[in-house]
Amino acid sequence: MKKAIVVSPYAHLAGHHWSVMEKLVRYMQSKGVVVDGGVTCFSQHIKNESGIHARAILPKWQCIYQLLGERLLHYKKIQSILQNLETFMILIWANKHTRKNQSVIYCVDARHVILALFVIFTRQRYVHYLWGMYENKHNVAGRIKILLYKWAFDTGRLDFIAETNDVEISWRDVGARTAVIPYAIEKEFSDNLPDRHDSRKQLGLDLNKRIFLLFGTHRQDKDYRTVIRAAKVLLQRDFAVHLVFAGAVISENDPVKLLQEEDFSEATVITGYVDEQKTRLLFAASDAVILPYPKDYKKGSGVLLEAVCHERPVIVSSGGYLESFVTTYSTGLSYKPADSDDLANVLMDQRLMNCFWGTERFKRVKDEYSWSTLIERHLSFLD
Repeated sequence: MKKAIVVSPYAHLAGHHWSVMEKLVRYMQSKGVVVDGGVTCFSQHIKNESGIHARAILPKWQCIYQLLGERLLHYKKIQSILQNLETFMILIWANKHTRKNQSVIYCVDARHVILALFVIFTRQRYVHYLWGMYENKHNVAGRIKILLYKWAFDTGRLDFIAETNDVEISWRDVGARTAVIPYAIEKEFSDNLPDRHDSRKQLGLDLNKRIFLLFGTHRQDKDYRTVIRAAKVLLQRDFAVHLVFAGAVISENDPVKLLQEEDFSEATVITGYVDEQKTRLLFAASDAVILPYPKDYKKGSGVLLEAVCHERPVIVSSGGYLESFVTTYSTGLSYKPADSDDLANVLMDQRLMNCFWGTERFKRVKDEYSWSTLIERHLSFLD
């Protein structure tokens, strides 16, 4: 019988971690795997669903965040210290429990150095489902990290799962045993999608304007300024447009601040955690989803797959993985990064209103990227 302890130090954050963790556990259990789970802190967004025991390792952990304040947490050094501690605590808990039943520790994202140290010194088997590229820094700290990573991989007790080929290649260069399993979606979730007009009414959005959604945590590398300037170009062309920003602010890239700086008011900003019901309404109310990442962005995107799940076309910056995806599956359009005029032309493209609706192209993606399709590849690491 296969056994796993699924953990994530970041499940309390307003991102994909809890959603991925909960679904991973649920689909593992559907295949007969005995699963236990842990998260670093207690949060109102974490529920005991599908039999998962979402143990809180540090029940008062949120107090630290509240004492430091949201602004301080934008500083990378403070984030790094807290995330190291979070990873340390969750792996201490996981090791204590895995010794009882010989489970594989399956970690949904973590601080890589802390994880490497645990692999080296605890003799447990680990699987790391990561979303970040390996960044080679040519300094003393960077060289020490490489040595730690190689030592951990040489033990044979650590496997990495990457969401894109580029992420996999970046880690393979430092000796990682890696496999590519993309971000998964629940295709059943797209059954009975909300009506667009009804969704707009519930959200208080205009029924006659073209609405573009920017969904997900507001990261530093999302180029919102170009999107806002493109929308201003559309207004100058008498094109009715409205932007919707939805997600938690986790960097200095605050859409409210940028909208004020650009003197643009045709926008709605929803900050913080967005629950599943509101998520469905936001996607349903939108004409398209914009992912404004930098040129040659090589990582994947959960929002990209969520948009497809909701059968909404995606507008992405060209030159990287995102453009390759929408080109391969014909599920969206691309624009030149940092070029507001080019983006404005794309936003006016009539194909967004006609070509992408009611086609089979979304069904193809939902079949290939569904949890029911990909779960077997995850289970292969539990042998």
